[in-house]
Amino acid sequence: MRLVLVALIFPVLAYLTSYPASAQAAIRVRMPPAWMPVLQPVLDSLSDGALTWLAVDDSVAPDAGRADLSIAPVGQGDAADFTPLILAAVARYDAALDDVAPISLLALARDGATPDLPGWQVAISDEVRALSDAGALPIAPDRVVSHADALLFARSAPNRLALVRWQTGGGWHPSLRPVRIAGAYPGGVHWGADVRALTVDAGAARETLLAALRAWAEPPVEIAAVGDVMLARSLAQAAAHTGDTAIATRRVAGMLAGADLTIGNLECVLSERGAPVVKSYTFRAPPAALEALTLAGFDVLSLANNHTMDFGVEALLDTTLALSGAGIAPVGAGLNAMIAHAPVIVERRGVRFAMLAYANVPDDSTSNFKTRETAATDAEPGIAWAEPDIVAAGVAAARAEADQVIVLLHSGYEHQEAPNAIQRAIAHAAVEAGAAAVIGAHPHVLQGVQFAGDSLIAYSLGNFVFDMTVTESAVLRLWIAADGVRGHAWEPVTIAPGGQPYPASAANAYPIRARLNQLTALLNR
Repeated sequence: MRLVLVALIFPVLAYLTSYPASAQAAIRVRMPPAWMPVLQPVLDSLSDGALTWLAVDDSVAPDAGRADLSIAPVGQGDAADFTPLILAAVARYDAALDDVAPISLLALARDGATPDLPGWQVAISDEVRALSDAGALPIAPDRVVSHADALLFARSAPNRLALVRWQTGGGWHPSLRPVRIAGAYPGGVHWGADVRALTVDAGAARETLLAALRAWAEPPVEIAAVGDVMLARSLAQAAAHTGDTAIATRRVAGMLAGADLTIGNLECVLSERGAPVVKSYTFRAPPAALEALTLAGFDVLSLANNHTMDFGVEALLDTTLALSGAGIAPVGAGLNAMIAHAPVIVERRGVRFAMLAYANVPDDSTSNFKTRETAATDAEPGIAWAEPDIVAAGVAAARAEADQVIVLLHSGYEHQEAPNAIQRAIAHAAVEAGAAAVIGAHPHVLQGVQFAGDSLIAYSLGNFVFDMTVTESAVLRLWIAADGVRGHAWEPVTIAPGGQPYPASAANAYPIRARLNQLTALLNR
């Protein structure tokens, strides 16, 4: 008799632990079997003591009492309710591969090797295998590992590639770089899905599920950062001569347009007022130059630099009002220290960013002008001056207001490829206080990237718009989510003699990337 009871009890317990006892207490969501372990955690986030959400195999016959909803793939590129998978091909920062053809990627995933990519190896995350269309992305099972292990594989050597889900958190490192697929960064290759109500009373449940799935499917924020933007002298003359007030950025606007957030350093004032201070160089551009900034899509511009006070308080006020009026947030300068040191808060894709800007530069080498004397005080306008303890305190305070903090730092020795001691001290104080990234300018030339734990320090982005003899620059593209930095990439730029940047040709881009990789390797020994 005891054996009979045990035989009856075990199936009942199994049923009760798998499904709620009451049909009203369960919402079953039908989906492809491979998706079930991936999406069940999303459903678990919706479950509570009164209602349980369950993933069930869509090949099972519907149960009108339980199977209220269905998630169905609709194919790559189709209109869809949400995107379960954005495919990312990720490599180490110094990998020679910059762009990969889809056919080569498919061959590598299927066969583990392809003549198009000699010597390359691949690891594929279990999520990619589960969520991708098997016909579109055939995958050899022996190369499938966890998401975190796939990323570790990519970091371990410069000839290794990881195919992962771009939206998944955990395991990322700022040294990783997304490889473009047919010219597109992650986002160009994705698989969509629809949520369908199977019962007439499932409308509210569908909206609840959609909100959770869209949050789960949100990609990291894409940030485009550039160095010094100086719109005076030759740039102002070119605008006046051609009648094109946006000529300074016209050839690079397309490089910046796709980013969620575009940031840089404005190395001049936008004003017709004020008298120049006594120093070697003073930079003032006409207010119409604002159109070059709006064309490029700038969202935040640092004013914490050694030229913001070149024409005094009136020009500073004109500049901040012009930027703000155009929807560009100035940061790092203001009518007093409280304003100059205050963060700018911006939100993208549900992630709150606090942007801070500071300067700490040597005295002018010829005029002995001391930029430090332009620092804002409690009662006087000026810029935010950087000292390690001040920056650390600012970052710590900003962390309480935002998910991530980015520091724009104007510091270093001009025309030097290596960061100096004060650059390093301030940058490390910032990341130790919780900054996700420190992005530098002032040296006029590019400097390397240092990986400080899960944070990234780009010591100098060099010139971007500037009529100097420097001809090499780059856009730094960053991807940051609420859980940290996902990776970075450099997009080389050539600066014309008149100061206008344009995308570098393949021949010019190669040495720029190679030098940046060398400088980065030296900083991370």
